[in-house]
Amino acid sequence: MTRHMNESFQLEYLNEEDPRRLWVSLEERFGIARDSLLPDLEVRWHNLCFCDLKSVLGCKLEALRIKSLMDSCGKDITDAMLIERTLSTFPVSALMVAMNYQIEVNTRRITRFHMLIGAMSIAKKTTSW
Repeated sequence: MTRHMNESFQLEYLNEEDPRRLWVSLEERFGIARDSLLPDLEVRWHNLCFCDLKSVLGCKLEALRIKSLMDSCGKDITDAMLIERTLSTFPVSALMVAMNYQIEVNTRRITRFHMLIGAMSIAKKTTSW
């Protein structure tokens, strides 16, 4: 396990032969980093706004980046939460579009975040919001 570590960490943990003890040592040292990231990630999540991003792909990437980081911190973000965050932050000029997507979600035609992003990508290519 140590051969996959940064060279300076390899030297620091060189004498640690038991993988379990190495894992515990690393967890003690870096476990707090997750706790310090969570407040910033929650702020980023609450400030995530579809209308601030340049494209549908940008929205998808930023939402999934925040989701994966929050998952690593032990906080789960579901597809329903991703869909709700995306639809609730549409620009005012596209509220009718957002309402149409909300109808699709309510009728269970769109159940996953990737389905919403796919539909939005297709619609964005054919219309201008």
